[in-house]
Amino acid sequence: MAFPIGMSIVLGLFSNILGPANQGRWMGMIIAVSAVPRALGPFLALDTLEAVDWRTWLEFGLCSLFFLIALVGAISTLSLLVPYSEFVASIPTNENINSPGKAKLYG
Repeated sequence: MAFPIGMSIVLGLFSNILGPANQGRWMGMIIAVSAVPRALGPFLALDTLEAVDWRTWLEFGLCSLFFLIALVGAISTLSLLVPYSEFVASIPTNENINSPGKAKLYG
């Protein structure tokens, strides 16, 4: 249930950030990388359960800890995600650099 909802949100955000660049390559990489945990996850979960002697609370605690770390990392870098149109508008052009009253970027 979480993968289809999460993947559609991530791909939607990513397409706005990339803009008119080659989105197919980057979105294909996201889908390929996300397939690895879905393929290996059940095996790793079983190995973890055996390692913790079938104490499910410990496995779910570890999963919750990893999720919390990922959530804090995502929230801390949220301000770096800028839509492509805003990014392009923030790039100074030659006329902005040499205009009177404008701050020079170089020199």
